Amino acid sequence: MKYRATRLKVLFLLFSITMGGCDQYTEIDLPNDRLTGEAVFKDPLTAEAALLDIYANMRQRGMIAGDLSGLSILMGSYSDELDYYGVPNSSVDTFYSHSIIASNDLVATMWELAYNQIYAANALVEGLDTTEINEQEEINRIKGEALFIRAFLHFYLVNLFGEIPYVTTTAYTVNSTIGRTGISEVYDNIISDLIKAEELLPVDYKGSFHTRPNKMAARALLARTYLYADKNTEAVRVVTSVINSGLYPPEMNLEKAFLKTSSATIWQLHSGEEQKKTLEAITMIPSATPPDILSLREELVSSFETGDMRKQAWVGSISDGTDIWYYPYKYKNENPSGTADEYSIILRIEELYLIRAEAYAQTGNLQAAVADLNVIRNRAGLQSMQLSDEQSVLNAVIEQWRLEFFSEMGHRWFDLKRWNMAGQILPSIKPGWRETDMLLPIPENEIILNDQLQPQNPGY
Repeated sequence: MKYRATRLKVLFLLFSITMGGCDQYTEIDLPNDRLTGEAVFKDPLTAEAALLDIYANMRQRGMIAGDLSGLSILMGSYSDELDYYGVPNSSVDTFYSHSIIASNDLVATMWELAYNQIYAANALVEGLDTTEINEQEEINRIKGEALFIRAFLHFYLVNLFGEIPYVTTTAYTVNSTIGRTGISEVYDNIISDLIKAEELLPVDYKGSFHTRPNKMAARALLARTYLYADKNTEAVRVVTSVINSGLYPPEMNLEKAFLKTSSATIWQLHSGEEQKKTLEAITMIPSATPPDILSLREELVSSFETGDMRKQAWVGSISDGTDIWYYPYKYKNENPSGTADEYSIILRIEELYLIRAEAYAQTGNLQAAVADLNVIRNRAGLQSMQLSDEQSVLNAVIEQWRLEFFSEMGHRWFDLKRWNMAGQILPSIKPGWRETDMLLPIPENEIILNDQLQPQNPGY
């Protein structure tokens, strides 16, 4: 596979990481030429800096960024969460209208940035395998985080594009002609990487506020992967180990659920500089009426039961005196001043309760499924449900996924896709919907550079 950044930089420098991504999150003086290679792995501080730079780049650009390039906006618009008010016929609008073509620049950027970040993670893994650093605990932690990142990014790629290359090397001769891997094999590789990461990572966090993945973060992502791969028994086992650790009690005060101090947060991304606010708040909170970018679909807002405190805490509204628009208000501080009290949350314990509820339901343990479902409902101020048939339990779990994780990194789209519900729900609200929209196109330029990526996904 030939990536533009790879062809221009990596071929000669292994991988040159832009200094602009390091900001104050790194807090380490970095070499001027490169952050991977032999020099990095003679010094734990520069190896650490290379790792932190990957997080900075993930936060600022690409799939999990909170701006218009990230999945929260793009796949929220692609599914039934968001209405789009931005520039007509823009790249974001093509997601909303289901008019994406193979040359879409946001799709190309999503792919390229993900694989560049994977490349940087692979460089760390390879470098630490031959390092002269004699601090084994530190080597294990950094390598574990790099493996976690590699698995994490491939997880999103396979769910967006289907069969993809699973890249585990920095070797240009391999990557420039690599082919696509079957979906089940991709999941097996993700699981393998996460099991290795779990073994290497400590339970204790590096630094404050859970901004670096630990052993439990690896287990959380492993549980999600098991669920998506239809390995429900394994998902239950892994979720139970995290919940029973007692490290992440659900955040009962919903106003505090997205603060950096939330008890439920398993992994979140540092804001970069302490006075910075999250991109989610900056992007999702409208500054005018009608909204200049997006709003929540009214059908979603009306789906909250009477008394559901999530609607009060997480849904904002603006009005021009006649009409009213709703927007995601999980992140509330959009103006940079003082010290940031919100970081972008990637993994939180509520997801694990819903993973286990769904896995229990799929394996016939309906009583246990309802118990986990009611943990989420009770926290939202809702009464416990009494359900006794599998389909009713699954329907209730599906609804809680929707109401708990709206506007968070494409959860809703991935759920519609894996439940085979997209074709039932989207045609009536998306005139451009086609059954082939279940996958995004492989970027056209990538296929031109590497014909082993063919065939293109159907419909493009």
